[in-house]
This record gives sequence, C-alpha cells and structure tokens, in this order.
Amino acid sequence: METNQTIELDEESAQLKELVSNLSEERKTILFDYIKNQDAFSNHRTNSDMHIHTTNSDGKLFVSEVLILAKMLELNNISITDHDCVDAYFDDDLISIAQKLKIKIITGCEFVCMGPNSVPIEILGYGINLNLARLYLNKYGITQKYLEFYRFEKIPKIFKNLGITLEFDMRKIDFSAKDPGALPVLFDSILNNKQAKTLCEEENPELTKSVGNFLRLGLNNPSSKFYMDMTSTYPSYTRIIELIHNLGGIAFLAHPHQYKAEMQNVLNSVAKANIDGIECFHFTSTISNPNGYKELLEFAKNHKLMVSGGSDFHSPNAKSEKGQIGNVMFEEKNFLDIDKKIKLIEKLNHKSSRKL
Repeated sequence: METNQTIELDEESAQLKELVSNLSEERKTILFDYIKNQDAFSNHRTNSDMHIHTTNSDGKLFVSEVLILAKMLELNNISITDHDCVDAYFDDDLISIAQKLKIKIITGCEFVCMGPNSVPIEILGYGINLNLARLYLNKYGITQKYLEFYRFEKIPKIFKNLGITLEFDMRKIDFSAKDPGALPVLFDSILNNKQAKTLCEEENPELTKSVGNFLRLGLNNPSSKFYMDMTSTYPSYTRIIELIHNLGGIAFLAHPHQYKAEMQNVLNSVAKANIDGIECFHFTSTISNPNGYKELLEFAKNHKLMVSGGSDFHSPNAKSEKGQIGNVMFEEKNFLDIDKKIKLIEKLNHKSSRKL
C-alpha cells in the first residue's frame, strides 16, 4: 500500500481501518484511486445520497464496499436503490457495517415501469416493507438480467429489420451474471458499424454519444425507429406508485431530466397519480444541466411534493463527476424530512394493525 493511502487511513475510525484491511489489494486500489480522483469533483459534494446501486443489480461494488466508500467520503445518510431488487438489505454485511460506521440507511428500491405515452420511467420507493417487496419482486420484478436478455434479443432484430446486421463478440456478455452487460456490447457494435452509426446519427446525433442516450432517446423513445416496445412487460407507473404505498413506503420520480422531451408530461402525470416526491438533485439536473434542479424544486413546491436527491452511483469512475457517490448537492434536511415521513407512516400503520 502506498504511503499516502496509509496517511488517509490513519484519519479514519478504527472500524473503517479494519474493514478496509479485509479487502483484497485489488479492491483497495479501486477505492483509493477513486477517492484520490474524486477530490477534483467536490463542487456538489454532500453527506446524503439516496440513489445508489450495488452488484445486486447493475452496480460494480458490493454492499460492503459501497458502505466503506460512503464513509470515506464522509456520507452520513444513504439509500441503496437497486433496480427491481432489495437483496442488498438481506446482506448480513449491511446492518453490521452500517452500525459500525454510523451510517443511517433508508430502505429503497428503483422500480422500472411504463410511464405516460409508452415511455419507460423509474420510480424510487423509500421506506418499503422489505419482506413484502421481495415477495413481489421475486414474482413480478423486471430484473437487470431479464432486461439485458430482452435487449440482446430485440436490438439486433430492430437493426435487421432496417437492413443492418450487427456483429459482436458473444464472449463479452455473461448471462450467468446479475448484469450480463449486453447493452454496452451491442452499443459498441453499433458504433463499429458505419451504416448503423450513420442511421442513428441521421435520426439524432445525440444517439451515438453514450449508451444512456441510445437507451433514453432511442430504445425508450416511441417516436424513434429504434424504439423497443415494453408496454406488455412493464407495469404501469400508477400501479407502481400504488404498490409502494401498499408496501408502507413513499414514492419519488427518479431523474426527471432523463425523460428529455417527455419530462413535463411525466411530471404532471405522476403528480396526478399521488406520487410523494421528486428526485430534484441528480447529475442530469445539476452537472449536465446546472439550473435543471431549480425548475424541479419549483414543480415540487407548487405541487406540495417532497424533495430527494441521489448520485445514481453504479461504478467508481475516476474520470467523471457524473453519477459519483455523494456528488449530489442534496441537503441533509431533505433526507431527514423523508426519514420523518417514513417513521410517521410506520407509526400510523402500527396503530392500525393494533386496532385490527
């Protein structure tokens, strides 16, 4: 271990030192390199992050590593929100490490669903009953593996119907993993096919700039020739909001700016469907669009909705400030407001059950 890494560890608690010492040298290097590079991206740093993914869906860090990293970055409050999965909360490391590091956790899950105008959206559920959520998700959840297998089947067919054959290395896709990684491989095959890339750029130059753009502006966009219709597969947004409430939780619309031209329609629709809040602070409304959070805060205020914020962390990318843990501009006050609302619901539900 390098000297500067030892110095950094000496400033942490004894519990953190012990947890870090148990990591392999490879995993230590990943975390330390990330911490060192993230010092340059401190403009939006906060101590609360309500949108974090782990290896239980499409994240690249284990639950224990997410907690260690959160502590190293001085986060006090987090929520792990894997896609249609709450397995992180059944990990023995979660409670024990969170208690050791004094990190407060609000239970969470990011549910995929079909929004208005057949646009796929995500709803964050906080404070949900984990046992009931797991029962539902095990039967009806849209897992990352399912999504990737569906994309693997459909995307080549979409291009085949347009007269283009995509070529890619099947060995790069691991269908035994929770996140097989099919979409990035297929996206690379599009970029490496001159005809396919040109066709995408003719429709919208933004399509080939990132996997995320191809997903939101192409696959999830009903007006795109690359649209992948999931209306018969995804549950409706109204059903998911109702489900979250039935699970004793509160529902928040995730990253509104990712819905591009459909954002305002999505906001209006979920507000009418009794959503509880909006994820106003996300890199798409702060870093990518520096004033984006302001219009979301105004919408939340006008509709008497709560405010959340999260990095949407998936992997430790030392070269980018987008989607990096704790880099959210989210105030602790908003986290505590959410925690207070969840505790109130739990108290009311407890009283109701006692009456029954």
